[in-house]
Amino acid sequence: MEIKTRSGICVSVRGSSPSSVLFFDKPVRAVELTSEESLQVGSLLIRGVKAESDTKEKISSGRVVTICGSMKFLEEMKEAKKILEKKGYMVKVPPLIDPATLKANSEDEKDFLRIKHEMMRRHMENIRTSDAILVMNLSKGKRHNYIGVNTLLEIGAAFENGKSIFILNEPPKEMEEIWALKPNIVRGIKNLSTCF
Repeated sequence: MEIKTRSGICVSVRGSSPSSVLFFDKPVRAVELTSEESLQVGSLLIRGVKAESDTKEKISSGRVVTICGSMKFLEEMKEAKKILEKKGYMVKVPPLIDPATLKANSEDEKDFLRIKHEMMRRHMENIRTSDAILVMNLSKGKRHNYIGVNTLLEIGAAFENGKSIFILNEPPKEMEEIWALKPNIVRGIKNLSTCF
């Protein structure tokens, strides 16, 4: 359900109690609600709202997409982000830092793993609060359409949380686990603007 406030901001509630999330159609720090609007939003949070089941409609309505993939594809992630933002999507990306740079600037291995853990935790939260993920699977060395362990974890998190899964290129045929999830295959970055 969506409530349009007298200030012109649309507030919607997604998820179900106790994990309901408020979404706003504009960036806001605070929203002034009338007593009636407060009661409506509060009622939705207490009752819970079932997640929308038609993921095609959900993603085509222009919500939130999280980009996933190997950090070797940083430039391609930036390009995909620009394309999707031009189409009106809010796009979340992993921390755009090369792991080798991160490791070189860490005090030691323990510090590196602590930072990596926090980065992974935040990115999983991005996935949980998105409508869909876009997996950037390009060639990495001799591996075509590469999907690494971390990206596989991200795909699993999206599946577990009922998110639409878009994959830039066909995953390797031997990755049956991914094919079983029935992802939407984009077929290259040039098709991003038509698939979303």
